[in-house]
Amino acid sequence: MSSQCDNIEMSVLRNSTPYQVLSQYEIATVIGSVIIKAMHYLKLTPDQCLTLLLKFKWDLDSLKETFDAFNDTQKFLLENHIVPRETVVMGFPECSICCFEGKLLSLACGHQACEDCWKQYLKQKVQDGEALLECMDSSCKLLIDVKFIVRYKELEASNRKLVIDSYVESSFDMTWCAKECGMAIKRLQLSDTAPVACSCGSVFCFSCERASHLPATCRQMQLWEKKCATMPPPGKSDSSDSTTQEWLVINTKGCPRCSTLIEKNGGCSHMKCPNKKCRFSFCWKCHESWSKHKFSCDKKKLSALQSRVNQEVNFKVFQLYFEKIEKQKKKLKQEGSLPESSKLLVECRQTLIHSYIFAFYLSRGDYFTKFEQIQKILEQRTNELSRVLDELSGNEESMRNVEQAGQNCQDTQSEYMWNFMVFHRLVTD
Repeated sequence: MSSQCDNIEMSVLRNSTPYQVLSQYEIATVIGSVIIKAMHYLKLTPDQCLTLLLKFKWDLDSLKETFDAFNDTQKFLLENHIVPRETVVMGFPECSICCFEGKLLSLACGHQACEDCWKQYLKQKVQDGEALLECMDSSCKLLIDVKFIVRYKELEASNRKLVIDSYVESSFDMTWCAKECGMAIKRLQLSDTAPVACSCGSVFCFSCERASHLPATCRQMQLWEKKCATMPPPGKSDSSDSTTQEWLVINTKGCPRCSTLIEKNGGCSHMKCPNKKCRFSFCWKCHESWSKHKFSCDKKKLSALQSRVNQEVNFKVFQLYFEKIEKQKKKLKQEGSLPESSKLLVECRQTLIHSYIFAFYLSRGDYFTKFEQIQKILEQRTNELSRVLDELSGNEESMRNVEQAGQNCQDTQSEYMWNFMVFHRLVTD
């Protein structure tokens, strides 16, 4: 199993893409290799290692550190409820739940019940989505190993899925496909902006799991949605949820790195992002990284941040970009009846929609002017592609026009995304 995992890892390294699509079988293979590593280090059984990894949320380094802190392996197993502190001797040979007298099953702790009661207990826990199970006796914290669970064949597949789910959910560099097709995406290069494509055809942002929103960043998307909710667009009245939205604006802040909304309920200014894929530590007041933060906030940075927070964005600029986005959405809807070859047209429209959001938050200057120039070219070429697709008649000249218009759009999109990397650094620095 370890060699299979190594082969997967080597194939990933040879792949130039910044991510890999993994099936549940491939994830199970990776899990197997992690268990083997734990076995070699801890000198414990596979079932014990799996239970410990579930308990430590698949953080092998943390598991090793905790293990090393104990001088005695038995004490380590006791403290982590792998072996019982004491064994109970039952006075009567009957089920402790239904009083059935017959064949009983018990854990190492001695608590026993009939097969039906154990089955019902385990089945309910598995249905509740729990991969790490304790003894059914409420006073006992002994963890149940997988061997005891899978003795019931109907629970084997469900339990295996829960184990795989727990591994993916605990990994900062993995996420499930947004379409829930059963495949997972493993990120090989850290990028907050690049979309990932699943083998099922779903394309989405790894960080926020929205549909691909390049060139806008996750933070910009969240800020834009927040602004649309609190600043009703032209011709629309305040929504019934405006009070809730205003409360969110006043009482929450977005993580400086990943934009996850955070509410502060007291305590000091040291905050840690709750997003498991981020965990960024920062100062609540000035947003400075806590590792670089001094005893008190830098007054200049604090003043600058407060100024940006309090500054009202010019409504006319917001109105301009909002109307541009609505115009592109309207065209997308109108072009829904165009032939299948219009997939590129849809991609260009989506790029334009998100480019307006990106431009709204981009600092004005030479780079902004360059960005707008490329944006206008993409607008023109996208509209031209729409026109020739609409006029497509099937003759040779018509096909050449579509091919040329499509190539122009692709070239402009490529230039757009290449320049975006420069613009993105300006926004995030």
